Amino acid sequence: IKVSNNEIKIDGILDENIWQNNDEQNIINDFIQAEPNFNSEPSKETIVKILYDDRSLYIGVELIDELSNIKQKNAIYDDWHEGFDNNSDYFVVEIDSEHNHQQSFCFAVNSSGVKSDFILHNDNSVDEYWNSVYWNAKTNVSNNGWVIEYEIPFKILKYFGNSSMGINFMRFSHSDKETHFWVLLPMELDGTVSHYGHIKNLTLPNDKIFQINPYI
Repeated sequence: IKVSNNEIKIDGILDENIWQNNDEQNIINDFIQAEPNFNSEPSKETIVKILYDDRSLYIGVELIDELSNIKQKNAIYDDWHEGFDNNSDYFVVEIDSEHNHQQSFCFAVNSSGVKSDFILHNDNSVDEYWNSVYWNAKTNVSNNGWVIEYEIPFKILKYFGNSSMGINFMRFSHSDKETHFWVLLPMELDGTVSHYGHIKNLTLPNDKIFQINPYI
């Protein structure tokens, strides 16, 4: 669903009417457990809603859980080993914005609101050194678990006139060490990005940003 610019405030609370009125056809909740019991039902529900405007993609995530189960861990930005890994509950959005089935931009947020980003390229290789300061995400603990509200500007995503993007989601729950995916890949399949699901019928802006990254 496309919304008006500035309609959504990123505060970790999905209280705007457009989030509340999202119908069942625009809700993703059919996640599958990858670990420890491959291809089984998750023990807890994850609900994802997707919106966009002329500037950004918005993703609202409700991670249903008992409050006593939520494992929080503070860390600095992009410190995967300390803030994520096996140290907290976290969620990852993976976007194949060019829809080329080879590369995706990945945005991870843990239950303390720590952010990390990276790229998957060549269908499955990780470039952990890619960083973007332009995306935003806020978390909030609710009565039913915890919530993430993402804003991912289109200016940090590569796309070339395509109206569709590949997408996948992953959740890790620390209390039971369960990993859930929206698109779960059979173990015998090669690649990752090429098996994503899809966002379709997007009307995307034409403006782009040039970013210069100094390095040694």
